[in-house]
Amino acid sequence: MAAMGRTFAIANGVLAFLFLVSAFLQFNDPDSLRWFAMYVAAAVACVVAWRVRAGWWTAAAVGLVAVIWAAVLSPILPELRLDDLAREMKAANPQIELSRELLGLLIIAAWMIVLVLVSRRTRARR
Repeated sequence: MAAMGRTFAIANGVLAFLFLVSAFLQFNDPDSLRWFAMYVAAAVACVVAWRVRAGWWTAAAVGLVAVIWAAVLSPILPELRLDDLAREMKAANPQIELSRELLGLLIIAAWMIVLVLVSRRTRARR
């Protein structure tokens, strides 16, 4: 495996692990089941993209769901203040929680795009 391939595999493994951690951190949320499912789906997409030749389809599907869900939450963007997101763990108002959820979806979507691009580029080289 080339150095870039190894580095990418490590990054993908780290992201899969972080998505799983995020999934289990959702259990204190009122709408935990759907967030748990989203983060687990992202972790599964990481593993599938790594192990299955046509795994980019899974990443594309998860990424599409994340983008659509983020678009639904995006009306809160005008009220988003980045300094409020990390000030304290407890969300003082619903906008902070929604902003954090939106950020999580954007992270998922961004990594799923990376998985699709890398997978398709790797496949094209073969």
